[in-house]
Amino acid sequence: MKLEFLIPHYKESAEVIESLLDSIAIQQNIDFNQIGAIIAYDGGEALKLPQTEWDTKYPFQIKHIHCEHNGVSATRNAALDASTAEYVMFCDADDMFYNACGLYIIFREIENGGFVLLDYYTYLPYINLCVCYDKLGNSKLAYEYNEKAG
Repeated sequence: MKLEFLIPHYKESAEVIESLLDSIAIQQNIDFNQIGAIIAYDGGEALKLPQTEWDTKYPFQIKHIHCEHNGVSATRNAALDASTAEYVMFCDADDMFYNACGLYIIFREIENGGFVLLDYYTYLPYINLCVCYDKLGNSKLAYEYNEKAG
């Protein structure tokens, strides 16, 4: 697998997370066998989600992991530990792609060596707060993409 979305979940409703998953499922020019999502449940009070339904609804693999309630950072780390993908993208449960070609752009950048790890705050190609990490873990804001987006 090339890219996995790491999604921490605590008390967000299924509808909120479905908006993110739906926005991934409508992406254009993507091999869905190359992407997946890990939904990491933060503690026993995390709302139950329709796991079986989602496994058949979406064209990409979804893994579900359950963690002790230790906060969002520990939950993200657990999702990262569970990932087997070459690249990961951290998403909040209420994030979504507003552009149907956002993943295509990300894969193009991966192929060109532009991204190693993404922290996704807004949508592509109109990146506002996309934080990119090089192979040494140095964060760099995507200024050149901001300039192109205007």
